[in-house]
Amino acid sequence: MNNIELKDTIHQINMERDGYIVLSSFLDHNQISTLINYYKNSGLNAMKAQPNYLYANPELSEAITETISAQLKPSMDTFFSSAKLLGGVYMVKPPGGNNEVDFHQDWSLVDEQDAISYNLWCPLTDTTSETGALILLKNSHKCGLPFRSSSLPPLEIKFQKKYEPHMLKFNLKAGDAILYRHSMFHGSENNRGNSDRVAIACGILPSLANFVYQHWDNEKKQIQSIRVDQSFYIKHIHEVLSGHIPSQYKVIKTTPMTDKPYLNENDFFERIQKENKQRKFLYFKY
Repeated sequence: MNNIELKDTIHQINMERDGYIVLSSFLDHNQISTLINYYKNSGLNAMKAQPNYLYANPELSEAITETISAQLKPSMDTFFSSAKLLGGVYMVKPPGGNNEVDFHQDWSLVDEQDAISYNLWCPLTDTTSETGALILLKNSHKCGLPFRSSSLPPLEIKFQKKYEPHMLKFNLKAGDAILYRHSMFHGSENNRGNSDRVAIACGILPSLANFVYQHWDNEKKQIQSIRVDQSFYIKHIHEVLSGHIPSQYKVIKTTPMTDKPYLNENDFFERIQKENKQRKFLYFKY
């Protein structure tokens, strides 16, 4: 399986075992200040709970991506021995209101039968349960579907008490980062604090992995793996969301299906219960 490589051996082992790893002090004070100041001066003051590529114009989204990538490069060189960074967005949760983010998987950015991709989520402010901390569902990367996109929407799950034994909540300092598989279910609580919870996020792919978009062709009953680039999400996102794939992007693989892949919540809950029961046995067996 094509995977990224971290310089710290223990980090690598834990990431491969658990599907995530916390990277403490990933950003320094100067990087944090630069990114906070850029956010304040860039006019990103609407629809804060959405990634900026959904509402900013393409030119601004591209500038944001370049700024975040430039600030992350020294940290990437410090923590990773082999990986490539993709994109860069601000994820801002304002205080008050009902702004929980349901548990969900991110869109798949690689062919997950051949490679593993990750989201790097890094708060620029101290983040706790009071201010909208990130929550992962333990081992859920083994329980979902490998094809996820606008035309193959992943399952979304409301916060429910039955999921509490599977929740991993992360209180992170500004500049800490959490790296987790795109296939892992995650969400965040309401921001009950007094100020915006500002974070950045970007994709991390294996150096040799193709960047792909998984498109469902209902007429042909097949999943089409389409090789894309960063502009696909920056310049063409609204076309993609409407179901149109720009002609310059070509299919590199097809996966025939009898019907569109679907996962219901009852099946998912059964899977995660079984997975975590097995993992508990493996961890504590002696």
